[in-house]
Amino acid sequence: MTRLAGRRALVTGGASGIGRAVGEQLEREGARVAVLDLEGPIAADVTDSEAVSQAVEEAAEALGGDPDILVNCAGVYRITPLLELSPDEWDDVLAVNLRGSFLVGQAVGRRLVAAQAPGAVVNVASIAAVRSDPAEPTAHYNASKAGVVALTQQMAAELAPHGIRVNAVAPGVIETPMLRLTDDPERARAYIDASVALRRLGRPDEVAAVICFLASDEASYVTGTCVAVDGGASVV
Repeated sequence: MTRLAGRRALVTGGASGIGRAVGEQLEREGARVAVLDLEGPIAADVTDSEAVSQAVEEAAEALGGDPDILVNCAGVYRITPLLELSPDEWDDVLAVNLRGSFLVGQAVGRRLVAAQAPGAVVNVASIAAVRSDPAEPTAHYNASKAGVVALTQQMAAELAPHGIRVNAVAPGVIETPMLRLTDDPERARAYIDASVALRRLGRPDEVAAVICFLASDEASYVTGTCVAVDGGASVV
C-alpha cells in the first residue's frame, strides 16, 4: 500500500509495542518515519517542553520537512491501589501520558499552522479512559487516558480550521511489553473470556492499522473521535 506516500510521520514511544508497530506500518504504506523515544533515534523526554521542541526540530530535519502525521504513543502504565497512590506517582503518569501528548501535539501543530499545511494527529488513549477494573487499580493511568480523549476533542475543534485532523484510538488488552495480564496466564485467560468479546488479546499491528487509517486521506472527514480497538471489551 502507498496511501501515505510522500507523508512525513513522527511517532512518539516508537521503540516498542504499539508505537513500533505503528512506525513499521506507516513505512510500509509509504510514509517517511521519525521515532521519538527515550531510547529511540530521536531521544527526548516528552514531559520536557524544551526537549520536545528540539526533538520536533530534529524530526523535521530528518524527514525533510515538518511532520504532517503525528502519533502520540509514548506512555507509561503503573498499578497502585488508590489509597496507596502517592502524589508523585500520580504526577509521573499524568506527565508522560497527558502532558507529553499535549506538548508534542502543540509543537507539531504550531509548525503546521505556521506553514499553513494540513496534517493528522492520532493520540493513543485506552479503554481504561471509560472502563475501570477493581482488580487492576490504575486511577492515575485511567485519569491520564481520559484526559487524552478530552485533549483530542479540544485539539480537533481548535485545529480543524487549519486543516489538521485530530483523533484518538482506545486500545484494549494488547500483547505488548506493558501488558501485565500475561504475567499470570490463568488469570489472563479468565479475564479475556469474561471481558473481551473476541476472546483473545489484540495485536499491536491491529491497533497500527486503525491509526494508519485515521492518518490517511481515507479518514478525511473524521476528526475529534476516539476509536475503540478493544476486541469488543467495551460492549461485554
